[in-house]
Amino acid sequence: MARETTTADEDRIDVVAKGVVGRERDGGLEALLKANRGLAAKGLFVPAGTRLVVPDPVSASPVLPSINPWGD
Repeated sequence: MARETTTADEDRIDVVAKGVVGRERDGGLEALLKANRGLAAKGLFVPAGTRLVVPDPVSASPVLPSINPWGD
């Protein structure tokens, strides 16, 4: 069963990644985005009350290509 969390405030997406995955770098943000399709389309701030799937902890090295949710 996948773990889930619900955002309480309009937090920045990288802050949410650090809180639920344990890091926003080294694959943390990418893992959160992969587990929650369409999350990047919501923009920099995650709306309050958004339900998110919490991905498994990521290894120290990135396992996914880097994703920039704010454009080029």
